[in-house]
Amino acid sequence: MHNDPCCRDRLNILLLVYSHLRGFANMPTVTVPLISVPDAHAMATNITDTYRNLVAIGLHVEATRWPPAVDIASLPRKSLFFSPAQHTKIEEAAQSLSLSFQQTFATLCAAGLAETSAKHDAFNSAFALTTPPPFSGASQEQALFYRNCLTSLRQKRIGMLEGSTGVGKSRAMIMAALTMAKERPDLQKIVITAPTLAVLGHLWSELERLTAEGLAGGVQAGFFPGSQEFIDPGKLQEYLDQSGDKDPAVQLWMGQGGPLIHEAALIRAMSRAPTKMHHMTHDLKALATNLNPQDFVTEDDEDKRLVESREYARKSRILFCTHTMLGLAFRDKWGLFGQPDILIVDEGHLFEQNISRVYSNALSLRMLRFHLYVSKRKTGAGKGSVVSKAVSAVSHCIQQVSALDVGDGQTLCLDAGNKELETLFSDLDAALNKKALSVVKDVKKARFILDNAITAIQGKASTVYLQFSPDRRFPSIISGREDLGKVLGGIWKDITHGAIIASATLYLPDRFGQMKCDYLKSVLALPLSRLDTPSPIVAPWVRNIPHLHVPNAKAAFLLSRPVGKTEQGDMNLWLYNLSLSTAAILRKKQHGGTVILTVAFSHASAIGQRLVELGIPAERIVIQSEKNRFSSAEQQYRALYANGIQPILIAAGAAWTGIDLTDKSVSPDKDRLLSTLILTCAPVGLNRSLSMLKRIEKTSVRPIINESLMMLRQGLGRIVRHPDMQKIDIWMLDGRPWSSWPYMESWQESVKTILDGYPKKKLFVFPPK
Repeated sequence: MHNDPCCRDRLNILLLVYSHLRGFANMPTVTVPLISVPDAHAMATNITDTYRNLVAIGLHVEATRWPPAVDIASLPRKSLFFSPAQHTKIEEAAQSLSLSFQQTFATLCAAGLAETSAKHDAFNSAFALTTPPPFSGASQEQALFYRNCLTSLRQKRIGMLEGSTGVGKSRAMIMAALTMAKERPDLQKIVITAPTLAVLGHLWSELERLTAEGLAGGVQAGFFPGSQEFIDPGKLQEYLDQSGDKDPAVQLWMGQGGPLIHEAALIRAMSRAPTKMHHMTHDLKALATNLNPQDFVTEDDEDKRLVESREYARKSRILFCTHTMLGLAFRDKWGLFGQPDILIVDEGHLFEQNISRVYSNALSLRMLRFHLYVSKRKTGAGKGSVVSKAVSAVSHCIQQVSALDVGDGQTLCLDAGNKELETLFSDLDAALNKKALSVVKDVKKARFILDNAITAIQGKASTVYLQFSPDRRFPSIISGREDLGKVLGGIWKDITHGAIIASATLYLPDRFGQMKCDYLKSVLALPLSRLDTPSPIVAPWVRNIPHLHVPNAKAAFLLSRPVGKTEQGDMNLWLYNLSLSTAAILRKKQHGGTVILTVAFSHASAIGQRLVELGIPAERIVIQSEKNRFSSAEQQYRALYANGIQPILIAAGAAWTGIDLTDKSVSPDKDRLLSTLILTCAPVGLNRSLSMLKRIEKTSVRPIINESLMMLRQGLGRIVRHPDMQKIDIWMLDGRPWSSWPYMESWQESVKTILDGYPKKKLFVFPPK
């Protein structure tokens, strides 16, 4: 029984549920009176959280502004869980008011409701004073998004703004930043941040278009890059001179002095600095066939290109940077580029996850072994050498910890008392503690994380986790900060002149189908007293245009990804069924390009290989991988399309969010660059940050479900970006929403609610005909 994957999966989820219930046992439960709350102010997906939120707001209202004590005699009552901290605050307020806990609770709720209503009215009044954007061609939805941005920023508040993909959020946000810079000369720094360079490049392109239209008003803007944008010419030339790898295109490029080849948006941004840009990582990625560009990025903090492009950005009133760079800047007390007055966060659903990376360290044991092996090969070290012994020690560690793998998505908390792991990690640390290994990549970081793991097992440090990758089950050790509440709260506190958090997926459906944003409000530790949450802006054409294809019962069974710790044969059969279905879809496709979204690079590779075996021409296929990043894969995809080939991009990771595969050279009704979107597997359990692990520990599977729904909505939104687009198809090849999946019924119902929003929905058989 225990070898059956489904049994193991049910056991894993039961353990999560048990942990969740055990957490509730430590939370005070009180029967309290419930005041009436209008639907417009029901801020959360359940009654408990709605009233908790009202109390939290009420506690921040000055006591002199509280309403009179509420008469609770005739109010309905309900038993609610409270966190110990909130329970204590209500008790303290009750003592100061000389009221009972119950009457204080009701009074605080009333104070919170009054404050919420007042803020709502203030937002509407301020909104009425805003004007449409000054650029031409703004849609009704884009104009509304722009006015929502300005309304929050002018009041120095935080706007949590959702707008569906294609409404023009990027252009609206950039215009809002320019408007604020021109209206408020006293504002020194407006920071615009996004999760990836691809999204940041799209935002910069919108700035360039607005500048060309004469709407920038002379406001200087710059991009604050990381060192990974620049290649070290000396390091690359040494490799080319000494290695046997022949890469003629790279050698020719180096001989020419590493000139700029691709006029990418962010390279244009960095080229605003006085120094000449050359030997850019973006260009090497496009040229290289036999080497990994990341191995040759500069490590020189004094590199003139890096220093001058950063200095130009520092002096700019509008600064563009990644989420991660913003997190580093905050950790450095804004020493990198100065404290922002205004912050605009694009793809806000990913913000906390990226900030978490700044405050955590992850050691991939497999990559550590790889770097040691490369060092061994380069130096020609023998079997008895220090590096050979280190390779063996890491291999032994991988073998031992892999035996602890309990199933898909599960992690092991390295808490006190695990003497076997303590000895294992101590032995590995001793093997790495050699002077000859100090120059090997990741060894210094490995020793730091191993030390954290050992002290955690000894009960002397915070939590450290042992984690396994979703697909190949590679082990990693993760240490760092679990609770980012104070970090994120500190960011919002420092941003005194307003912020915008924008995304196509800030809201999630509750069990009644109503869209609520309470999950991300909590995750982002947003101050409720400063928060604006206007209704999501949904363009109806985003769902009305595409034909959505979903599996019938038999197809759903055959296309359901195996769950739990499965045998490789089960995974191979599932991947083959996916490939068979995908090949059938591609054969009958008559026009345009196709994007196939996967949740792992190994899945993308396997599907690509099987499609070729099933007769799909290899020259049509572009596969995103760890080496072939999305920006390069997109260039290859666009090049195929430009040459009259129907391209197929099999992608993962960044492809799920923020990409724009539209053909700007034709009118939207003739755009066929992307006409078919295939979702092979819904993204479940992909957020594996320390803070996410802590949320799972506290609230069971709910965070996993919420994160999955947000990413699924992101994926569905990749394809329709204009109301005039035609002949669009979306294929949902994941059968799990319609198959048996114990304890994930809530996820299944929510997925169906999302998909039911597409009126042109059709059932398909296996394989599709």
